[in-house]
Amino acid sequence: MDLMGTYTGATTIGLRIRLKTLKTNRIIHFHYLRRRLHSLPGKSGPLDSIRFEALRDGVEDYEMLKLLLERGKVDEAVELCNLAVRSITEYVRTPKEFLSIRLKLIERLESIG
Repeated sequence: MDLMGTYTGATTIGLRIRLKTLKTNRIIHFHYLRRRLHSLPGKSGPLDSIRFEALRDGVEDYEMLKLLLERGKVDEAVELCNLAVRSITEYVRTPKEFLSIRLKLIERLESIG
């Protein structure tokens, strides 16, 4: 699941960013507040930041979970979500744990085709 990001403009309070999923060509628009950015837009688009990469990863995770749901694997999708977030205060806190859950999600999608 790859996303292609496009910088679509700037306003006084932030940036407009358009993400397009390469597989489904679905377009997702985000308004990214400037005061929360750690970088400014470059000449050819937004400069990558940790926050932008995390946002893109989150959209990709959502798309993969949605694919799992569309293929009728509701129980598996809920199980993976519960592994990552058990409650509002109890969730995985290390990248290693989170990446292992993401790998399980990818493996389940690959196993069902």
